[in-house]
Amino acid sequence: MTRSLARFRSPLQDRHLPLAGQVLERVGVEQRPLTLASPHIRRLELERWGVRWLTSRIAVAHPGTDTSCAAIALEIDETAASLDELAPRDGEAWRRLYALWERVRCGALGAFFSPFPPVRAGFRLLRELGPEELLRFARFSLLPVRRLGEEHFTGGGGPRLVAGNALHADVSPEMPLSGVFGWILCSPRPRTGR
Repeated sequence: MTRSLARFRSPLQDRHLPLAGQVLERVGVEQRPLTLASPHIRRLELERWGVRWLTSRIAVAHPGTDTSCAAIALEIDETAASLDELAPRDGEAWRRLYALWERVRCGALGAFFSPFPPVRAGFRLLRELGPEELLRFARFSLLPVRRLGEEHFTGGGGPRLVAGNALHADVSPEMPLSGVFGWILCSPRPRTGR
């Protein structure tokens, strides 16, 4: 294992987690950030039934064929450093994308967890961003993940992280909205710490 990849080895890899007399194998981490953000899941109070949410310092890592490894960490500085190691200034690009997430988080999560059409969440986004910036955000939201990566990063690490997460939503890298799916699946981690 190369030095770059070794930094991100999880102590929980391929372990079994006991839960109420059963065994869960390889919990799907790609859904966990939205699971933890969901008001519907929180209302279930799963912790009362013995569920323990496990965290790791590194939430997601996507190694490249060249043994480089971009990672989303719980600390945004560590994520930025991971991306800067692969391409200078990509860490700052991630900080800008994460700052956008912080601004639209409530409206975006509201849209995910409310009935369609998400009218209230749309008004919340309009109030937060204003009409002009909302139009830019709408364009950003429609970008295919490949295009989002090209527009925001100079190296391969950032696009790999966003695209890898977008694929967990079962969308093609060329499909409209795939960029925003990948971005959303990457973004909750530092805020929730999970």
